[in-house]
Amino acid sequence: LSRIVSALAASVAPVMNSFFLLFLFTSVYATIATHAFKHRNAEFFGRFSASFFSLFQVVTADSWASTITRSFFNDNGSVDVGVATFFISYVLLGGIVLIN
Repeated sequence: LSRIVSALAASVAPVMNSFFLLFLFTSVYATIATHAFKHRNAEFFGRFSASFFSLFQVVTADSWASTITRSFFNDNGSVDVGVATFFISYVLLGGIVLIN
């Protein structure tokens, strides 16, 4: 039990560093998303706090494909390259931050 508690205590600092990096990373992307998408989807990207929460939902894969990104589809079912690049880069880079 002593070894388990000491191992858990030793892992707190690295886990907090990872959460801090994810916070910074998501803050940068949320700022970009607020400025780029607030006119396209004000519900999820109209304010910084809404953008931050929406991007956190995206990086944790919490039904983001059905709720957040569906609003970015054009009438013919296509998606702009910039929007796709933004979300793909965020998911890939955010996944790397979460894995580390």
